[in-house]
Order: sequence, then C-alpha cells, then structure tokens
Amino acid sequence: MRHPFHKVLMCLLLLAGCAAISAEDKAALAQPANCADLEGQIASLEALRPNQFKKARVMAGYVAPDGLIGGAIHNDFRDRKSIVNGSYEQEIDARIAEIRQACK
Repeated sequence: MRHPFHKVLMCLLLLAGCAAISAEDKAALAQPANCADLEGQIASLEALRPNQFKKARVMAGYVAPDGLIGGAIHNDFRDRKSIVNGSYEQEIDARIAEIRQACK
C-alpha cells in the first residue's frame, strides 16, 4: 500500500518544473517591435495569454499547500497574482498596442 506522502511528493515534483510565467514568455513579451513580421509577433503574444486551465492551476496554488511550496521554489508569487487578477493579460494587450503603434 502506498503511503499518502507519495501523492504529496508527486505533486511537488510536478510543480518543480512549472513556473507561472516562464522565462521564455517574459522574453517574448520584452522583444522589440518587429514590423517585418508584425502579425507573427502579435500571434506569438496572443499565444501567451493564460487559458482557463492555467488560471485554475495558478489559483489552486494559493490554496493548496503543494502550490504554495511550488510558488516558494520558483519565487513566482507576483507572476501568479498577475495571472489571477488579469494584469498579465492587460500587459499583453498593452504590448500588442505598443507594437501596432510602432509599426504604423
């Protein structure tokens, strides 16, 4: 019979590789405007939007002990908060508007 600790350990291992906003996503958001590939850049930024599953997973991190541990491991509580309260999506919208304005 498996010990309940195995479930907790498995959750911790799964969370160890899951930052709320990855470094690649942050880099994509910070890239300068590329007017030659405007639609491609905007499409890649649109793809950064968290879907409902990701929002639910991040929200669970605020109430589940293993989510709190995962947040402590990655030090991404600020990123999690921005996903939950919608400011990350607003940041994406603002960046898309900046790129469109720069490429007029």
